[in-house]
Amino acid sequence: MRIDKIYVIALDHSEQSIDNIIQRMNALGLDSRCGYEIMYAHDGENEPIPEGYEPYEGWGLGDKTWNDWWKQPLTRGELGCAISHRAVWQRIIEEKEERVLVLEEDFKAIRPISSISEDN
Repeated sequence: MRIDKIYVIALDHSEQSIDNIIQRMNALGLDSRCGYEIMYAHDGENEPIPEGYEPYEGWGLGDKTWNDWWKQPLTRGELGCAISHRAVWQRIIEEKEERVLVLEEDFKAIRPISSISEDN
């Protein structure tokens, strides 16, 4: 499977964390043409919500849903995660990238990407 670029969203940009991410990226068996970028995640727990963002008021559905997850109020961490993913998607659009994989810093390389056929 060909991937043109991989984005890794990470809160921790310490040298040790970046080295660990790179080691796991190497375990993915990427084509040498595949670039990657480690992007800063928005820390919703410790950073203010950027202007223009606010939680969706209809999220905590209470008894209106069978899904226990949707019953809970949205946390600041979840909002930070959504902001981080949106930043990556915006970058993908700006760069006009087509074959992109978005990972979070805790991804695990189970097998090389090259073992996945183009048909999957």
